[in-house]
Amino acid sequence: MNRPLTPLQTRLFFLIALLLFVLPFILADFPYVDDNWRIQLRNGPEWREQGRVLTEVFYRLLTFSGSTLNLFPLPLLIACCAAAWALGDLARHCFGAPRATQCLALLPLWFSPFWLGNLTYQYDGPTMALSLVAVIYAVIHRSRHTVLALLVPALLVAAAIAFYQVALNVFVALCCLELVRAVQRREAPEQALRRVLRQGVQLLLGCVLYYLTAYQLVTTTRHAGLGGDVLTILWQRLGEVFHSVALLITPGNLWLWVLFGALAVVGYGLGALAYGRAYRRRALLPLVVYGATLPVLAFCVAGITLLFSDFILEARTLMGLAVVLTLALLLAHDLLERLQPRLTWLLVLPLLWMLSLAYAYGQILSAQKAFERGLAQELHHDLASRPELRQFKRILWTGGPLEATWLPLAHKTLEQLPVMPFILALSPGNFMIAERLLDLGVIDDSDSDTCTQRVAVPGAGVRLVDNLFYDIWAVGEDGCIIMKPHQPWIPFE
Repeated sequence: MNRPLTPLQTRLFFLIALLLFVLPFILADFPYVDDNWRIQLRNGPEWREQGRVLTEVFYRLLTFSGSTLNLFPLPLLIACCAAAWALGDLARHCFGAPRATQCLALLPLWFSPFWLGNLTYQYDGPTMALSLVAVIYAVIHRSRHTVLALLVPALLVAAAIAFYQVALNVFVALCCLELVRAVQRREAPEQALRRVLRQGVQLLLGCVLYYLTAYQLVTTTRHAGLGGDVLTILWQRLGEVFHSVALLITPGNLWLWVLFGALAVVGYGLGALAYGRAYRRRALLPLVVYGATLPVLAFCVAGITLLFSDFILEARTLMGLAVVLTLALLLAHDLLERLQPRLTWLLVLPLLWMLSLAYAYGQILSAQKAFERGLAQELHHDLASRPELRQFKRILWTGGPLEATWLPLAHKTLEQLPVMPFILALSPGNFMIAERLLDLGVIDDSDSDTCTQRVAVPGAGVRLVDNLFYDIWAVGEDGCIIMKPHQPWIPFE
């Protein structure tokens, strides 16, 4: 039942698994945040100016029009095929002739709960997946020629960063995973240390290549370094990251975390003991580096984003968690195989949990899509049918205190799974109403409080529309659409 898979079977295994994971996104078909203005072909140099020039190149080539036409889900399907091919090659790199349970251990690279935040974006999600593909091939590339062994992975690292800078965290984390696997396999100390040195050079060369190419187009200051007390800021940000990761743990899945966490810890410790007994004094330096992989992996959950002056903590920036989960399942798999090979099928349990999160998340996206469409229709009706609302020089959409309570169809899901609002990045700015009302001249002003402050001044504004969800105020020559605070949704008793 757990026989070795052929290369074709391995790739089909991963392709089916990956397509099963992205199915909720395809069914929801929900343009999210940046997707809305990209769909309207406002294809300026934003990707280029953010140092993600290959994302722009990908869409210009794929659309055959030089613009950002909406081709969803085609880019996502292409990314799934590329990722399935890469994961198949990674499985053969790690195991030679991989079995089904060994392939299961690699699936968190795609099934990671925070990866849902990346896939939410119809435009950026597929190219983030391509950055993952580039990183995988950078790690597994081998060549007898020293120059090629260094240069090809460096080019792939530079390409991955040019798709999405956060992919750098995944490369470093995968290098740590490679070292842990080397110690678990009792690779010779000299060979293990050469591996670390080689990958360090690849990382350095990749960053230099990126700096000399795509980085020269960057105009944003977001990637500037930290100021002030660096250690204090880093410690505070790490605390925020670990708090976000802790949202994944609920009373319903606590046993799963305890079980596989314990298996991973025991497997990690036994690997170190076996390596020390095998090589004695020669094992000292490799084991020091082996021990250092744990804090490095913890740092790589958020990685380079911790160093940005404008630190944005969102699920899509925590790509490094995927490697941590993968390593945990690999260590658990090896330990279970020693105890009883059939026990390795227990890896289905955490993957089933991750898959269930994806489908619950798909339901939330569908609920938000239905809410936004309904709200946009009501606003469109008011603005188009009321003569007094057509006299404004500007109509400003200000957002408002939008929370999970605005989505009654998904309220219980958001309540039972506290990580969901974090993955969805639920906030006023993420309800894209103004983009749906461009034909009526509505301007998105959600990043400022000008309207709210003006309305708060006694006598400064007149309320013209009193809707269940919003008010429309006349403030001078401007119209202001202000969302109302919404009471928590209470189900029928």
